[in-house]
Amino acid sequence: MTSRLIVLAVAAVLLGTSAAPALAQDNQINALAQQIQRLRDDLTLLQRDYYQGRTQPTPPTATLNAGPAINTQAANQIDTRLAGLEDELRALVGNIEQIQRGLTESRTRLDRLVGDVDFRLNQLEQRVGQTTAITPQQAPVPTPAPTQAPATAVAA
Repeated sequence: MTSRLIVLAVAAVLLGTSAAPALAQDNQINALAQQIQRLRDDLTLLQRDYYQGRTQPTPPTATLNAGPAINTQAANQIDTRLAGLEDELRALVGNIEQIQRGLTESRTRLDRLVGDVDFRLNQLEQRVGQTTAITPQQAPVPTPAPTQAPATAVAA
């Protein structure tokens, strides 16, 4: 059905251009010829889609009231800039993934370190608790009684 509409549009353009060929200027003829060529291309695409059994045809690339053509140099610059931005985006995503991986590894190492320090402190606390519990309280050492020195006779 859409191919019939395009055929009718092409016929209308052809009939409209053939009514006053003497009055048309060269640039108008060129513009109309370009439109006709785009319509032919669109019709070819639609027919190809129809015969291949596609339910949704490819959107047409041209319309009857097509605006000015895009400058190819500007389109190339935009394409180049877009490609550069895509490359930068890929690089940034890669950097983010590396940072996330490093952060995950650091968290894992920190968790292991905290566990190791806790284990060692517990071991030290148990050893200190065991040594104070095992050592007997020392009884005071009796001091020897003072001994009397033998009296010596003093000669008179």
